[in-house]
Amino acid sequence: MLWGVALVEGQTILTAWERPDETEARRSLVGKEERQGIVAELRDGYVNGDLGFDPLGLRPEGQEEFDTMRTKELQNGRLAMLGVAGMVAQELVTGQTLF
Repeated sequence: MLWGVALVEGQTILTAWERPDETEARRSLVGKEERQGIVAELRDGYVNGDLGFDPLGLRPEGQEEFDTMRTKELQNGRLAMLGVAGMVAQELVTGQTLF
């Protein structure tokens, strides 16, 4: 599981973030005092959640449909986190494990 997460995050770094030479180019444009605060930024054309990997062709065609799908996935993730929090609270209150 850790390897899978590392692959996805590595692809995000390659796709979404600017390269070190691009960051250095931005640093060279500002004064010496401001250089300390300049770090890599997301690229202008990057869309959160779009890593260019869709082997099953599930990505909607239009931008509005894509945004709706992303919102639904976020809401499902939040619901799952609430469910897990409820299970943990139940175990803490009753003192019995669920499984």
